[in-house]
Amino acid sequence: MILSFLSHSKIWKNSLVFLTEDDAQSGADHISAHRTFALMMGPYVKKGALVKQRYSQVSIVKTIEAIFNIPPMSQWDANAKVIINGFTNKPVNSKPYKYLKLKVKKRLNPGFCTQIQKLRLKLGANLPKKYTAINLGANNTNSSSPVLKVSRKDQYTPTSLLKVNGYQQFKQEWIAVKGVKSYRKVVAYIITLAANKKAPIEHL
Repeated sequence: MILSFLSHSKIWKNSLVFLTEDDAQSGADHISAHRTFALMMGPYVKKGALVKQRYSQVSIVKTIEAIFNIPPMSQWDANAKVIINGFTNKPVNSKPYKYLKLKVKKRLNPGFCTQIQKLRLKLGANLPKKYTAINLGANNTNSSSPVLKVSRKDQYTPTSLLKVNGYQQFKQEWIAVKGVKSYRKVVAYIITLAANKKAPIEHL
């Protein structure tokens, strides 16, 4: 929606939009936990270009500083590389973006959250009262898709509600993909392995 608004405005001809995630290590990919994605959008950006040059997240800040000719804020952006790949000398992609409405119904993952964590739910104050701390998603009738039902013991904090630790992410993803029985089996294996190695484990 933001991009659609900008691309239909008078300033679009001189605009450059960067899009990246705020915390790369929270979304590790198959190569490195420190690797993340970054997108550039604007009239001077080559359409469909894949930039293979290594840049850091600070390079985005450095590039913005270079565009506006402003000094660096620290030694990190002072020594970062300016992104020079993926651009053209003349605007080639001035066509505005069209905003497409979401066609997939929203739904909540099953799980639970504490009273403190429920503060995040205030942002969704318009949700029906049936979404309680203990049955989130279990009674979600707004979706035509089946909802995974888990016992109280196997419930977890949905990552869509708040920032959670790695163990909670692991638990949610494993149960969602392979089921509760498989999750219990892998946890039992981890506990046995840790005991044999005399290594401490947390959260389990």
